[in-house]
Amino acid sequence: ILMFCGDRHPKYPNRPKIDYDVIVMLNPGLAAGVTLGVMLNLMTPQWIIVLVLIATLVLALQKSLTKGVQQYKKETKLLEEHRQGAASDVGGGGGGGAGHVRRPSKGGSAIKFKMVDIPTFLELAKDNTRAIALIVGCWVVFFASNMVKAPQCSRMYWMQLGGLLVLCTVFTKAGATTIAQKASGTDSAEGVLAWTPRTLWLYPLLSLVAGFLGGFLGIGGGIVI
Repeated sequence: ILMFCGDRHPKYPNRPKIDYDVIVMLNPGLAAGVTLGVMLNLMTPQWIIVLVLIATLVLALQKSLTKGVQQYKKETKLLEEHRQGAASDVGGGGGGGAGHVRRPSKGGSAIKFKMVDIPTFLELAKDNTRAIALIVGCWVVFFASNMVKAPQCSRMYWMQLGGLLVLCTVFTKAGATTIAQKASGTDSAEGVLAWTPRTLWLYPLLSLVAGFLGGFLGIGGGIVI
């Protein structure tokens, strides 16, 4: 995240490459789901965990394979169009005579190291200040909770767990309010997720399920999503 925080959207330079609105809506649900999944993992027989793991990985593999095939076909088509365009430019090159193919220079290009673009990040963060604050706040709350753990199954433990779930709900609600206010005066752009009243509750719910499976099965929530 740190390395991409200063990058701009490839189509809309006034937007950041990182969609902070999506993180705001998925982050609390993932955190709450992982917490519940890890807790239930300790009480569930191993054979149930293995069966759920197999089913989850099969569905994830099918989803990834389908997307991979679609992306391969899309890139193959674009590459073929690029080759045809390059061949027409070379074959019919203006100025008469045979076309000229530009060859790369023999001198090797210098290696460039990507650094964090702090000025650009500060510029892009102006329109996402509240979203970034909610993201950082959620991380800080869960970090502090894991640093100060109550004895397992004690009254304080259940109070702490309940408090975390309530805070996740509060963060999600605050994120939905922020997105609704931001989207009210802007038009949806191509390639940018358009938030609707349905997606504002559906995506957090899906992230909760993904986080639960990640914590329950011991795999990354990103695999499920």
